[in-house]
Amino acid sequence: MPSGSLQIIGLSSVLDNATFLADWLGCQLLVQKQRPAELFQGVLWNGVYRYRAHNSLEEGEEKLDWVEENSSQETLFANLEKLWQREEQALVFMKSKAQVETAALLFAERIQSQEAKLALSELSELEPTSGRDRLKQTLKSRVAFHNADLTYPERKVVERYYLSGEIKIIFCTTTLSLGVNLPAKTVFVEPLKYQNGFHNQKGVLLPLDWSEFENISGRAGRFGQQDSGRAILIANSAFEAERLWENYIEARTIQAAGQLFSPGV
Repeated sequence: MPSGSLQIIGLSSVLDNATFLADWLGCQLLVQKQRPAELFQGVLWNGVYRYRAHNSLEEGEEKLDWVEENSSQETLFANLEKLWQREEQALVFMKSKAQVETAALLFAERIQSQEAKLALSELSELEPTSGRDRLKQTLKSRVAFHNADLTYPERKVVERYYLSGEIKIIFCTTTLSLGVNLPAKTVFVEPLKYQNGFHNQKGVLLPLDWSEFENISGRAGRFGQQDSGRAILIANSAFEAERLWENYIEARTIQAAGQLFSPGV
């Protein structure tokens, strides 16, 4: 490549009209629709995980733990405990920074496991912060949380010792799905997010975009690390289960749009 020329590589897992975008950019298009490790995406309701396979598109069902007359968090915790017993790592994506910290503290207290000694040792050498203190509590059970309130060195400790296998469960916000290589066998996804308000207005609670769900699901099942992965949405009613299936499992890929593709631009 001549000196000073620009080379661009664009990646997307959610575009349907990639040919149109490639033509507009004047670049070569490479398409790979099969995942090297199968991904199952689906909805858990009333003890049944209904899923669809990414590669084969086959649908199926699996019995999972279900806690009657309780919140979805209790069902989540019951299934996390089963994964814990099998020494499987899991990521739990939740809608807010406060929620991931609270859930991590509650789950760590619940399982009372052995501590993540190496992570705790390195964390203790960092500058004291309130986030570090809460993280030290969860790491006593090899559980962690990951959000924007942690400092960069604190987040790096969580990422490093999750990849080494010492940390088993991470509760996190959707920011972990972008630019951070942390795979898992199982990913739980809360289909909600907070969006900051404009002009000092309060943040609002919105449904997770389908493209965001796809990116988060991509954390599950990595070639060379797991033979397959699964992404799980937990429903609170039969009606919600159907809506989640329609909005996230049966949803179609998105079309490239915006001002760049307007005539004359």
